Amino acid sequence: MSAPFTYPAVRRGDHSETLHGKEIKDPYRWLEDPDSAETKTFVEEQNKLFQSFVAGSAYKDKIKGKVTEMFNYERFGCPFKRGDSYYYFHNSGLQQQSVLYKQDSLTSEPKVFLDPNAMSTDGTISLRTYEFSESGKYFAYGLSSNGSDWMKIHVRETRDSAPLDMEESPVEWAKFTGMSWTHDDKGFFYLRYPKPVSSDKAGTDTSASTDSKLMYHRIGTPQSADVQIHADPANPTHMFGGYVSDDGKYLIITTFESCAPANMVAIVDLEKEDAKNGRKGLVGAPDLVKIVDKFEAEYHYTPAGFSGAARCLHTSVQSSCRTWGWVRRGEGAISGGIAKEW
Repeated sequence: MSAPFTYPAVRRGDHSETLHGKEIKDPYRWLEDPDSAETKTFVEEQNKLFQSFVAGSAYKDKIKGKVTEMFNYERFGCPFKRGDSYYYFHNSGLQQQSVLYKQDSLTSEPKVFLDPNAMSTDGTISLRTYEFSESGKYFAYGLSSNGSDWMKIHVRETRDSAPLDMEESPVEWAKFTGMSWTHDDKGFFYLRYPKPVSSDKAGTDTSASTDSKLMYHRIGTPQSADVQIHADPANPTHMFGGYVSDDGKYLIITTFESCAPANMVAIVDLEKEDAKNGRKGLVGAPDLVKIVDKFEAEYHYTPAGFSGAARCLHTSVQSSCRTWGWVRRGEGAISGGIAKEW
C-alpha cells in the first residue's frame, strides 16, 4: 500500500456573511483571490502533491499517448462565403487553435487568412469571436489570452497580404460579446465593460461583471470616440446584445438580467438616425423603441422576417417546454410584455 498523502496546510479564516437572516461561515473565502501570495502558494503545493502522485504511475504515459492519438485527426469547419471569397477553419490534428483559410473560388488553392497559433509561442491566444463586414471587405476579430473572457477586438482588411491590424490600437475591455456591422462598412456594435481597477489582473479577477455598455466603434477612430448606444446604470447587472437586421435598417437590442431564458427587446431605426444626424451615421445615443419591456420569455431576432409588415420576433411566450411561436408587427395582444405596435 502506498504511503498516505501529506496535504498542504490550509488556513481557516473567520469570514462570514448574513444571507436571508442567517449567518453563513465561509472560512476559505480567501482562496477566491487567485492573485494573492497565499493562494498562489497553496495552489503550487497542491500541484506538487499531484505531480508526485502521477509521476510514479505506470499508466501516465499510456493515458497521455492514447488521448493524444484520439485527438490527432484532421478537422474541417463548414465553408462559408463572405464578399467574393470563401472561408473555412482547419486543424491538422494537434494544433492548439484552428486556422482560418481563404479561397478566391471553390477550386482555387486555399491561403492562410488568420492563424492564432502564430500569435503566441504556447497557443494560448485564441480567436474568440469574429464578424465580416457586409461587403466582406473588413474582418473584425476578438482575441483572448489564457482562456480569459476579456477580448481585444482587431480589424483588418480581407485583401491578400493585408496586415493583421488596420487600426493603431485594438478595441479593449470587450467581454461576452460578438460584433455586428452597419451595412455601410463604417463600424460595428459591441459590448464593453469598465476597465478593471487593476488591469494586470484582467482574466483572473473574480469580481462580478457589471455596468456593461453597448457601443458603436467607427473604424479608423480611437476607442475613446466610440458612441454609447445603450446602458442602464440603474440596473448594473443587465447585459446587452446588438444585432443589425439583414436589410441593414434596424439595430435590435436585447437585454438580459441573468442566465434565465427571458429578455427584453428594443430597436433603433438606423435610417432615421442617419437622416437626423445629417447623414453622418451614429454620432450620439440614438432613439430606442421598446418592443418588449418585461422579462417574461425569450425573444430573438428572426433575419428572414424583419422587414415591412412581416416584421416579427421568434419567441417562447405562452408556450411550455420552450417551444416557439411568433410575434408579428401589430400583434401585441399575444403578450402583456409587448410595449407598443412597431
